Amino acid sequence: DSNFCLLLLSAGDTDAGKAAMRTMATMAQRLSRDPVKVFYLRDLSFAQAFGRPAVGTVLLYRPKRRRYKVFEGDSSSVEELAAFVDSAVGG
Repeated sequence: DSNFCLLLLSAGDTDAGKAAMRTMATMAQRLSRDPVKVFYLRDLSFAQAFGRPAVGTVLLYRPKRRRYKVFEGDSSSVEELAAFVDSAVGG
């Protein structure tokens, strides 16, 4: 099974948080035919499984292998996120 989850740790009602959520919505549409599902994490206690990342962090998680990769770029950039996902899923 080669499914992935693209996760955004809820960034709240800040401008940056709203921009990140819009970007994730765009990514969900873009990835609709790929083995990647997009989720917002509102319950930050769930995020502890990933080593307590900061609010607003984007992760690509592979549940079957219990592995994840933290996105280091601009979470409001669709192009950067798409390149990040493509490199992990395709390679």
